[in-house]
Amino acid sequence: HGAWVTSLSFSPDGQWLAAGSWDGSIRIWSLRERRLVRRLEAGTLLCLGLTFSPDSRELAVGGNDQKIRIWRQIDSGSGPDWKVHRELQGPNNEIWRIRLSQTEPRMIVTSKDGLVYATSARTIPPRVVRFIPEPKTPSFVAWVADPRTGILWNLHSRSRVRGFDF
Repeated sequence: HGAWVTSLSFSPDGQWLAAGSWDGSIRIWSLRERRLVRRLEAGTLLCLGLTFSPDSRELAVGGNDQKIRIWRQIDSGSGPDWKVHRELQGPNNEIWRIRLSQTEPRMIVTSKDGLVYATSARTIPPRVVRFIPEPKTPSFVAWVADPRTGILWNLHSRSRVRGFDF
């Protein structure tokens, strides 16, 4: 990368490591071969958050342009490649983190505006169904607990702060 690495994601199948950078690039590394296999342009000035889908075939990427791009893995004949499959309008601020549900097309997105957004990963533009104030400390985590529910946890006290429905 030509700048700081801002986000990393391992694919669930253990084949890939994706790295996003301030220079707007994404690099895909083969963990098996221990080499760089693709360099992608994120379409944003800063790539701040990325995550793989549960089947490892899609990569959701967000940054400072307020968009979420879903890259899909394709076979280009000379090995795997990734192409932008879908572009979603995100929050009206920088996208810091993205997490996809393991069972449903839903995602959790955190943004510079201090909110956590729970939305569909398929709707264009996404319909934000709930706003949750994000704590100002990194000791909290939010995730999709099941297809219809998310949970915000305090990692220090190991307690549930609140739940939210999609």
